[in-house]
Amino acid sequence: MLTDPGEVELYLPAADAAVVSSKYMPQRSLAPNADGDAAAAAATASPDAWVLKPQREGGGNSVYGAVVVTALACMSPTERGGWVLMRSIYPVRGQSVVVRDSAGGAGEVVSELRVFGTYLATAAGKVTLNETTGTLFRRKLADAEDGGVAVGVAVLD
Repeated sequence: MLTDPGEVELYLPAADAAVVSSKYMPQRSLAPNADGDAAAAAATASPDAWVLKPQREGGGNSVYGAVVVTALACMSPTERGGWVLMRSIYPVRGQSVVVRDSAGGAGEVVSELRVFGTYLATAAGKVTLNETTGTLFRRKLADAEDGGVAVGVAVLD
């Protein structure tokens, strides 16, 4: 997993890798092995500290809070391998007006900035492409756990 210590250093110079790695939220594999067992135990002990995320496309499928314990208890070790644990993010909250379906309302919100990039290098480490390819800034009500524009929870700014 790219969030494991030493992984980013396989692709970037040490100074660049340190900057990139400092932006990651810790993640843990739930693979059917001793490390996966330890990760599941950590999530069961502190479910509010972790988000259980499926390794598939699309939003709206993450599991939060006490439901993490229930979900893990229902999974076989093999099923568990299709999920990953990510440390919960506690973003700064602010006040804003959100407009949806032509109706507005004020409330406490959180914002997210995503920067997308393309990085391509040879096995020898020669970089052939490294550029920012787009950005997305979205906002959602602070009490919404999962959030996406396509599922109607977040709005684009």
